[in-house]
Amino acid sequence: MMVTPIPKTPRVSDRKTFERCKSETCEVDGSPTYGIGPHHIITRGASGPDIPENLIQLCWTCHYVKIPAGKYSQDFLFGVVGRRLRKSGEECRKAVRRAMGYAVT
Repeated sequence: MMVTPIPKTPRVSDRKTFERCKSETCEVDGSPTYGIGPHHIITRGASGPDIPENLIQLCWTCHYVKIPAGKYSQDFLFGVVGRRLRKSGEECRKAVRRAMGYAVT
């Protein structure tokens, strides 16, 4: 029996937006990021889009320790991104859901 591998989708489809959201400091605690790219609040695996409302720059500790441990809620992260974009966290969440194809009122 021949097994056909399933092709992976690219991790980032919009490199320009990704680079625009990149920062040298963590948006949560101000620590240096050492070149780590922005984090998708709604993950790519869950169809999270590459839009500024869904990307947040985190340091190593926030990205690889605190996020997986559930230290920050999505509401909190959308609120942080909202401050950067001068929007409310709810406006950011709605923009992400709209980009994912959901009907948002």
